[in-house]
Amino acid sequence: AQRSKALQLPSSDSAFKELFGVPVTGEKTQSTPNELSRFWFGQELNQRDEDYYTAFFVSQEIDWDISYDDHIMTTMYHGTTADIGVVTYKKVSGQWLLVSKQKGFATTGQNGDVTNVDTTAPDLLALTPTATSILLDTIEGGHHTDYRVDKGKLMFIFSEEKWTHGGNILIDSSREGVKEECGYPPMEPNERGLGWCYKNTGEISVLDVFKNGFPAIFVTRTGTTAGQNSPVPAKNLIYTFIDGRYQ
Repeated sequence: AQRSKALQLPSSDSAFKELFGVPVTGEKTQSTPNELSRFWFGQELNQRDEDYYTAFFVSQEIDWDISYDDHIMTTMYHGTTADIGVVTYKKVSGQWLLVSKQKGFATTGQNGDVTNVDTTAPDLLALTPTATSILLDTIEGGHHTDYRVDKGKLMFIFSEEKWTHGGNILIDSSREGVKEECGYPPMEPNERGLGWCYKNTGEISVLDVFKNGFPAIFVTRTGTTAGQNSPVPAKNLIYTFIDGRYQ
């Protein structure tokens, strides 16, 4: 007997046209008069024995002041975020059927893009039987923050066949700097105002304690954080669901 072919996932180009109403014209496509958009990543998930596939897209604001001819440039100010859109399909009778499309359901990133978000290995976390979170690694900081680096998880929550921005969870933080800036072992803050060296790491778990229908998220941290006069042990963190997201 001939094997049936595996069901192919919807293409990113077809999902793009579903969301923005225009065809893909290149790596980035002018989806509106003032935005460039592109495919970001796709994710399969199962919820209540239903199979879903979601395609995420990034839209960046065009900076017409620095654009010229055919060279369209996007806004790159540090505090500028990007818009996130998503198209969701459900497998029904061996076919992928469109169930929802959402432009700009979330904003995230920095410098007008999402280069601080890593989508190579998303984690899925079941919050309730009807709510699943996708967790994406984020990193912020560096030399412009006195060598302080924060690593965390960006949460998007899938419930009732729609996505929402679930918040940002801090996991690891450190200030290791360079030997001239931040002592080994830690020394008192120098005249440039840099603080103590510290480093901590964290692990996420879900607590059986609910607020507004969602469980609390617990981050168990080991290591140190900055104190007033010296590094101090890092405290564990608890995030609860308030006003539509974890904080």
